[in-house]
Amino acid sequence: MFSVSIEYKPGTPPRLHSYVEEQVRRTIICDACSRAAAVYGATSFCPYCGPRNVRVRVRDELAAQRRALSLFDHLPDDVREEARAAGVMDTAAADALENVVTLFGQFCREKFESIVAEASGILAKERPNVFQNLDDADRLFQDHAGKAIRAAVSADVWARLSTAFAKRHVLTHRGGVVDQRFLDRVPTSTLSVGQRLVVTRSDAEATLADLEDLLSAAF
Repeated sequence: MFSVSIEYKPGTPPRLHSYVEEQVRRTIICDACSRAAAVYGATSFCPYCGPRNVRVRVRDELAAQRRALSLFDHLPDDVREEARAAGVMDTAAADALENVVTLFGQFCREKFESIVAEASGILAKERPNVFQNLDDADRLFQDHAGKAIRAAVSADVWARLSTAFAKRHVLTHRGGVVDQRFLDRVPTSTLSVGQRLVVTRSDAEATLADLEDLLSAAF
């Protein structure tokens, strides 16, 4: 005269972004005004006194990239697998490598403008993103500031950074698809034209370390 039914509704796993927000939220102490501010990731601007020193800013942004890469170690197994399957881990590594070139360009431009009296006139004759090229940055600092960026680090570090910058070009301008220009710039690559470039976490972490070494040694 009666019946019993059972219905199973699987729960929804916690979303990745909630873990991301929790892990990257932090408090910074401004090096200029010594006031504290809560931020997500890295920040180039103090809410109390304005733009932050470029060296401190780049140092913090490198640390933020490392935190982003290590975030996956702290995720629950199911969420980590969800992120891996969706390609989030590979994307994070590629983003970190692309950010290395951006940070290098920002750092070098601000340093160049601060130490070279005629910087604006010199840079007006160069392409806007000239400092996103290692060789061009080295040329400008040698010619106008008496600094040899390349000589500040070992040949191995410079070669690894050159490869990373070439990878960034493929990621940014070729959608990650290898072209002949990349193979010409990185003759040791085992990839072929048309293959997709994959950046691993270890690749990204090594590039972050190499950039930090270069900037510390050269400036």
